[in-house]
Parts: sequence; structure tokens; C-alpha cells
Amino acid sequence: MQKSGIKILSLLVILMGISACSNTKIGLSGNKSGPQSLSKAYAPELTSAYQAYDEGRLSTAETLLLQYTKKHPGYTEAWFKLGNIYYRTGQYPAAITAYENVIQQQHSHGKAWYNLALTRIRQAEVTLEKGERQFDGGDPQRMRLTALKNKIRSGVRQYKPKKKKRPVAMKSAIKKKKTTKVSRYTK
Repeated sequence: MQKSGIKILSLLVILMGISACSNTKIGLSGNKSGPQSLSKAYAPELTSAYQAYDEGRLSTAETLLLQYTKKHPGYTEAWFKLGNIYYRTGQYPAAITAYENVIQQQHSHGKAWYNLALTRIRQAEVTLEKGERQFDGGDPQRMRLTALKNKIRSGVRQYKPKKKKRPVAMKSAIKKKKTTKVSRYTK
């Protein structure tokens, strides 16, 4: 029973990680995170890479993106997609390198910071799982590793962005509308 719970938790964490790896389409013109002008000769190569990514052909996307980043090392969105591919395929050190490359070039890339942190959390979980396998079920060392892994997972699961509070003026306007509607129906 405890093993099935651990498997379910692992699956949830992995799914959270995959959903965090953005699948947004990146435009080739007017992109603030890449070079000012992308060579039109390479645009089809990049479009093919993004299409392969969207279709789940990660190996093809990886190959095309690696070719592209060799020619255009400053195009951060290609590095970001590479990071996502490496995360989704369990290549965490490569994902970290890709996300760090994005952050080095564009310090305010929030998704890269988020995915870098998520990748490091996943790496910690993998390390703890490997450690757990080295000990018998009742061993205090295994229990300690399991407890830490569970703390990490519950912390990730419990994160919810805070809702923005409405300004007081907006709240009073909403109350007025509600009372107006009520008084109209009571007459």
C-alpha cells in the first residue's frame, strides 16, 4: 500500500514537471529573448524544431534545436526548449545547463528560473529514491530519506499562487451593483 502511494506521488510530481515545461509557441519575429533579427534561412529549421516538439518527437526537436543553437547561441528560446526536452526525457544535468544558459543571457526569464528550480527538485527526488533502495524497509536511514522526499513533494504540491486582492474601490462597486439588482427585483 505504501509503495503504491509513493508511485502515485512520483507520478504527480513528474506530471507537474511536464506541465511546467511550457509548450507555448514562440514567434520568430519581434521576440525579445532572441537576437534582434533572425536569419530567414534558419526560420524553417526552427519552425520544424518547434513543430517536432509540439508533436512529441523530442529526439528530432532536440537535434534541430542543437543545430540551431550552434549557429545562433544567443537565441534563448531555443535553449529553453532544449531544457524542456532534457527535463521531459530525464536528462536533468543537461536541462540545468540549458536553463542556466537562458538565465545567463536573459536574467528576467521567469519560466527558465522556475524550470531550473523544478529540475533541481526532481534531481533531489531521484537522489533520495536511489538512496532509499540501498536500505531495507524499516531501516532508520531509509525512513529518514523517505521523510525528506515526502517533505519535498508535499512542499511542491502545496504551492499555489496567491490570488490578487481586489482594490477596496472595486469591492464597493461590486456591492453596489448587487444591492441595485436586489432592490430592483423587490419593488
